[in-house]
Order: sequence, then structure tokens, then C-alpha cells
Amino acid sequence: MNAALVRFGFVKFLAILVVACLVPATLIRAQDFPNPTGYLLAQSEERQVWVNTATGIYRYPGTRWYGKTSQGKFMTEKDAVAQGYRAARNGQ
Repeated sequence: MNAALVRFGFVKFLAILVVACLVPATLIRAQDFPNPTGYLLAQSEERQVWVNTATGIYRYPGTRWYGKTSQGKFMTEKDAVAQGYRAARNGQ
């Protein structure tokens, strides 16, 4: 193989590696990635959830039991957590 091509490939690899190492970690935030239910974490405090008051579990919009249980109410996720409710563990 031509030595110039090998050298070019190595230089290109090093350039990509250096750029990847210099990207500030603040550009990669957990809020930019969806959680298992598909909603961005940055929206969690303001979005409405359905709290099943009988079980103490809240559900996100678009999930199976959202607004469908016989006992419950709508509130923000922040309020639900403050009142001691927890999110559904199975994403439903």
C-alpha cells in the first residue's frame, strides 16, 4: 500500500479523535435524549401526567393507562413528585 495513503488515513483519524475530545461535555446533555417513554427530560417538570390516586403511580401522555383509570387526576409531573407519587416503571 502507498505510504502516503496510510499516512493520510492516520492523520485523518487523529484529526477526528482530537475534535471528538475537544467537544465540551456541556454540549451533550441528558435533556437532549429521550427517556424510555419517548419524552424529553427537559420537559418533565411542566408536562401534564395522569396520577392514579389509588396506586400512587403517574403516567405520561401517550401511554396505555394515561387518563383511563377510575381514580385519578391530572397534574404536572413536578407536583406529582412533590406529593409523593412515582412514575410507572414499565413505561406504560
